[in-house]
Amino acid sequence: MKRTVLLAALAAALLLSSCGTAAAAQSSAAQPASSQSAAASQSSAESAAPAALTAEQIKKANDALGPTLATSSDPSALNPAGIFLMQYYDSPKDLKLPELLAYFPSEQTVTDADEFKALKAEASWPFGADSTLSSMPVPIHKIPAADVDAALKKYMNISLSDLTIPANSADLIYLKQYDAFYNFTSDANFGQFTCTGGEVEGDTVRLFSNDSTLCFHKSGDNYYFYSYQAAK
Repeated sequence: MKRTVLLAALAAALLLSSCGTAAAAQSSAAQPASSQSAAASQSSAESAAPAALTAEQIKKANDALGPTLATSSDPSALNPAGIFLMQYYDSPKDLKLPELLAYFPSEQTVTDADEFKALKAEASWPFGADSTLSSMPVPIHKIPAADVDAALKKYMNISLSDLTIPANSADLIYLKQYDAFYNFTSDANFGQFTCTGGEVEGDTVRLFSNDSTLCFHKSGDNYYFYSYQAAK
């Protein structure tokens, strides 16, 4: 899963704060001592206020969060970041796994008879006791827990252990012996977010759409999804 485009867009947004701070410092140095105190107070107030994104930066954000990867050689390649735009959450630990994994980019399917038998033994198996691998009406997607953990660390700076693993249901089954999740999604979908504005405040980047707010937090040199909330 690549996040280069996303990080570049957010890094560009942060240039607003750094450029504004540098310009203020140069202006203050050129002023007489008697007015530097007032200039310092004004600069402090301005630096504390969120910096609005420019039209160019908004475009970069939309390129980074679009349904397909703008930098991919395959124009139909879905943007893996879209899985974090399929549900609202106030913090990373509020994510619901069934929604997160419904369209998780995994190419693994179940072909092993013993594995299929283990799935059928689950009380939440939704296709009946007489079902066979060859008669399945939809694919069985296998998502290794290690892949989920890696995606959470890369995009949200948390691990799978930080989330609540729900009881098995018709939407998502976990088999401990295979350390994998299974679902039965038969269509394709992706989260959509169209940025209409945004702001940078310290280590936080907020992107606004007509009906939601998407928030990223910086940790080290990287930016991570933090919250996705419906507009109030």
